[in-house]
Amino acid sequence: MSKKIKRKRRFIDSLVYYLIVALGFFAIYKRQWIMENRRLAEYGALGFICFFILFHLFIQYLKRRSYLNSPLSKIDNMTGEEFEEYLKARFERQGYKVELTPGSNDYGADLILTKNGEITVVQAKRYQANVGNKAVQEIVAAQAYYGAVKAMVVTNSYFTNPAIKLAEANDVELWDRDRLASKR
Repeated sequence: MSKKIKRKRRFIDSLVYYLIVALGFFAIYKRQWIMENRRLAEYGALGFICFFILFHLFIQYLKRRSYLNSPLSKIDNMTGEEFEEYLKARFERQGYKVELTPGSNDYGADLILTKNGEITVVQAKRYQANVGNKAVQEIVAAQAYYGAVKAMVVTNSYFTNPAIKLAEANDVELWDRDRLASKR
């Protein structure tokens, strides 16, 4: 993860925590006033909860928008988890319901896409080198495990020739660097 992204993430996290702490101090300071105006306090608490939820949704929206506008050079510097989040935002924009699998025990799939009742499993590989057979083998196993109709491997790099041949034999869709850049 680049230093700029880390700094931005720390700033947003700090902003959220400082806001919560400030509101907490404000509530303590105004405790007597709040106790005298009970109904206003109830609305204030509800307003605070609504504000916090909206603020959280706004941060999530900015994060997704940032991922969708990422150039390939930024994608190359993402962690594996950030790359999966990027793909999640991208597939959601295409109308899929997307579920990220847990980091371990995912049975070979990183994302599970659902659209029109069809399940597609996706293996995400953010690599510096070319992606080989192992990724295709993993997604074929995941396709059987999850009962998926389609399987895909998506990378910010390219695929080896054996991986391409194995994918063709198993009807696995491959998205390499060029396809990733063209689908904007």
